[in-house]
Amino acid sequence: MNKIVAIFFLLGMLSGCGEIEKSSLVGVWVNYGEKGEVIGYDQYKENGKTHSWGTIPYTGEEFEAEGNYTIEGNKCCITIEKSSIPMLLPVGDRWCDEVLSVDDKVLVYRTPKGEVAKAYRQ
Repeated sequence: MNKIVAIFFLLGMLSGCGEIEKSSLVGVWVNYGEKGEVIGYDQYKENGKTHSWGTIPYTGEEFEAEGNYTIEGNKCCITIEKSSIPMLLPVGDRWCDEVLSVDDKVLVYRTPKGEVAKAYRQ
């Protein structure tokens, strides 16, 4: 069960773009856990690459992942290229998140599981 929870956490972590300019995503975003603790960071680069790192809630395991992101309509689709936890986040995994809003401080998106999540610009 913990693996399933961790997978959905990672899918939420490595997310966040939509029918917007890539420039509005460029930079580092922080994700917080249920208790307000920092659980991870996502860095979006101008060249369409993304880098994420942090700690998986429930297990405490640290992770790092890299991938590509593309904007497809109102969704941001991420494909994993490198992963420090291939059992939970294998290379080649791909998913799309729906961006609900993004500004200079907050990114709000809906995960493939249907959950609404937020990330905060650093």
